[in-house]
Amino acid sequence: MKLLFITILSFLLLGCVKKQTSPVLVQSDETSKFGQSDEKCYVVVESSEHFNNNLISSISISLISDFVRKITQTPPEGISLKNSCIYYINAQKQEGTTIVTISGQGINSYGDSKLEGMDGFQKSLLKSLYRSVENKVKLCQKYGNYLEECFEDNVDLIETGKKIRLKNVLGRKKVPLQIIKEKRPLKKGIYVSVGGKYYNYSYDGKNWVKKKFNVKVDERRPYLKINSITHGNGLFLAVGNVSDGLNKRGKILVSVNGEEWEDTNFQTRDEFSSVSYAKGIYFVIGRKQFLVSEDGYNWINIKHSNLFYPSNYMKIEEIKVLNDKIFGIGANGTIFTMNDDLTWNSHKSLWNKWNKQYSSFQEGIAYGNGKYVVIGWEFSDENSFTVSDDGGDWDYYNYGKVFHGSLWGITYGMGIFVAVGGGGHIFVSEDGINWGPANFVDRITLHDVIFANNAFIAVSSNLSKKRTIISEDGVNWDYVGCNCGGRAIIFRPR
Repeated sequence: MKLLFITILSFLLLGCVKKQTSPVLVQSDETSKFGQSDEKCYVVVESSEHFNNNLISSISISLISDFVRKITQTPPEGISLKNSCIYYINAQKQEGTTIVTISGQGINSYGDSKLEGMDGFQKSLLKSLYRSVENKVKLCQKYGNYLEECFEDNVDLIETGKKIRLKNVLGRKKVPLQIIKEKRPLKKGIYVSVGGKYYNYSYDGKNWVKKKFNVKVDERRPYLKINSITHGNGLFLAVGNVSDGLNKRGKILVSVNGEEWEDTNFQTRDEFSSVSYAKGIYFVIGRKQFLVSEDGYNWINIKHSNLFYPSNYMKIEEIKVLNDKIFGIGANGTIFTMNDDLTWNSHKSLWNKWNKQYSSFQEGIAYGNGKYVVIGWEFSDENSFTVSDDGGDWDYYNYGKVFHGSLWGITYGMGIFVAVGGGGHIFVSEDGINWGPANFVDRITLHDVIFANNAFIAVSSNLSKKRTIISEDGVNWDYVGCNCGGRAIIFRPR
């Protein structure tokens, strides 16, 4: 009878039968949650006709051995139930969804995926393991590109305070995109602005082409809003979100030349406000996530306690690279500087002596004439500038209600700082402390400004007026000849 039972199990492992009967297992008293005794462990698989049982067995053995405990290949004579443990894998295809369940010592869970074939099985099995293992770091480091949960659950892949380089936690499979395969290299300098579902590009800053992002949106989340753009390592990256007006999911788009864009299909329950590139790394800021990547496709979520409020929302809303320093700015008067190990130092010296409170919001930062200058505003609509010589010690200047609104963007060029904001207001300064108004009269909200190719260019993303304006001196401004604008603008030199 015992020989008959072992023979049946052998047939199950070869995928020759569709249904199995779980044996009664006698476990050693020394076996821990994931089976740390000397007993040997095996897998038994069962699947619908959509899958190859031999491949399922091989993948299961590999993954369980990596993240739970070592699995032994089934011997030709079959499995001896004495001093053995068995993990049961069941894979089914139902209405286009692959569902995988796994049960055994310390594990009893399931995972699902819309992917086809063995990719669907692998992702479903990984999700099942993710729900079971306690230490998720190793799983997310190796297969994070399959597991949205690694990002949504804020799995900390880098220990706070530990000196660890980003390259030591990457190494996932790069997912090539069609636009990258047929890359059209950038042959000349180009301006690119983004905002909402549109992007614009120009080679001279005056003549612009307006296009709509070619991104398929889910019927449940039909609205696309792109907020920020950067360039580095031969790629443009733009980030934002798709939403139904309430629920939002982060979106990352890529382009080789700024003219044609493609969706990376990166999925996470967050909304992205800022993207930047420095020292070989892309940085993305969301409301609850700080993501880093070396290639723009595979992302790691880094969670350090000083970056988050107790509610788990980010303190940083934008990352800016200036003079080889990486700054993070956001709410509550805090300015951050990044260390080489991706940890952050906070500088909270933005004390408002008049209101006896910290400046509430910092919206932009620029460097020039040996000074770092941050623009900000407070709940009382008072405007502020914060100035530093070294990026660490800051002096705060409050200007009261210069106008009703906020300043949103700042840049430096031709010996002056230029700041733009609500109501079409533009201010200029030589030292970042003493400011005066520029000559521009139109009540549009200017979101961003840059200096490139001997010209200042600012963009607006108003619902009624998406416009771009240009100036040769930062003081006198004119519209360019297009109904185009955005929330962010960059220039990529030739």
